[in-house]
Amino acid sequence: MKNLKIFNLGSNNSLALEIAHNLGRELGDVTVKEFNDGEKYVQFNENLRGRRVFLIQSTNQPDGNLLTLLFALDAVRRAGGNPIAVIPYFGYARQERKSAPREPVSARLIADMLENAGASGVLTMDLHANAIEGFFKMAKLDQIYARPVFLDHFIDTFSSALNSDELVIGSPDASGSGPGRARAYARHLSKRLAGKNIPLVVLDKRRDKHNTSDINYVLGDVENKIVLLIDDIFDTCGTIIGAAQALINQGAKEVIAAGTHGIFSKGALAKLHASALKKIFVTNTIHNPEVIELSQDPNSKVKMISVGKIIADAIRNINNNESVSGLFD
Repeated sequence: MKNLKIFNLGSNNSLALEIAHNLGRELGDVTVKEFNDGEKYVQFNENLRGRRVFLIQSTNQPDGNLLTLLFALDAVRRAGGNPIAVIPYFGYARQERKSAPREPVSARLIADMLENAGASGVLTMDLHANAIEGFFKMAKLDQIYARPVFLDHFIDTFSSALNSDELVIGSPDASGSGPGRARAYARHLSKRLAGKNIPLVVLDKRRDKHNTSDINYVLGDVENKIVLLIDDIFDTCGTIIGAAQALINQGAKEVIAAGTHGIFSKGALAKLHASALKKIFVTNTIHNPEVIELSQDPNSKVKMISVGKIIADAIRNINNNESVSGLFD
């Protein structure tokens, strides 16, 4: 561990501090600032030569956070270090393919930019599309999952529902990676419960334009069940709110949602509190003061669960040239 250095680039100070604490390290000394004209500036204030340097930066609000990360990668490379980008939330992951003529494949461009800036590795969590793993030609991409952290919490929180066979796991979207994600949660939860069957439900969603969707029908039995919906990103939350209402209409007893990345744009948190959802679990990959405040309120529907330890464990394993997949398999 002596060659390891960790730096916080400013997108999520509390998560960076927690990661460093779990590693038993101090965050390195780096200056990150913005000039009056909006240009970003990064300077490392300690020797990096021959060190493996982990740079912690989520790329929500990408125009600022992504540029800062790119500049930091370049600076580390030029200083003789070995830079690894730790990106808890990978921005532009929802633009991993062309869905209409004359569109870019933005996630591929981001991967190219990270590599060109000098990243020898990228550590990220719950990519929206696993195809992004194939966009990196030189840098080693390690994807970890919030699933073990969520499952630890769910086994305690929903022990009664699990014992009475009331809990089912669902995907709010039948397309993309949604059903596979829900299936993985059900499979790993079953493993932890000595092979107990965890039923799955899927909702069919038809999207007609950006950030809007309609829920059409429910595939699976939800009558008198507690449905745990699994998603990767909570943005406007129209999909998850519509799914919850459709499930209640089909006789579900309660609907709970869990998602890794909480963007919560366009008044989404207020809409969630007014929705049919009983509880919303989200991690801290994205810094959101409102979510932190709500999570501390016992009357709030929103509960934040930290992924700082599992990210720290992944950094430790990468630095020690050990397996990362063992953290969640």
